[in-house]
Amino acid sequence: MSLSKKEKNLIKTIAGRDLVGMYEKAGDLFLEIIPSSIVRVSTMLCAHEDMGFKTLMDAFVVDNLSSLGKFSIYYQLYSHDIKERLFIEIGIENQEQALSLSIVFSNVVWYEREIFDLFGIVFINNPDLRRILNPHDYNEFPLRKELLL
Repeated sequence: MSLSKKEKNLIKTIAGRDLVGMYEKAGDLFLEIIPSSIVRVSTMLCAHEDMGFKTLMDAFVVDNLSSLGKFSIYYQLYSHDIKERLFIEIGIENQEQALSLSIVFSNVVWYEREIFDLFGIVFINNPDLRRILNPHDYNEFPLRKELLL
């Protein structure tokens, strides 16, 4: 199953002026938005009666080595109502902070802690942003690709 044209247009409308781009890959829809709108767009997608993307299934980061210092944060949402998933993508520059989605999805706290621990990305308003895998006194971020150069 994939999202209908009507559903895609509704998602575009919800994202509004914060939409950077929208594309499909391997049957999934990816919604690129500006980082400062992540809470607003996620809240609207979660609360919308025709969308209902109420479940955060995953959050992960890609370190784009080709544009050193730029990270892509992906949030995988799922709607039980329409039986579809949607990926929201935001771009974060090196040393830039991201807004936490903990106000919308309580389970994101763990994902954001993991991202912080491995990549060093700070999430504003995360209620428990501390290391989760590495020792608390560890000063590196092991999945940052610039460490390979």
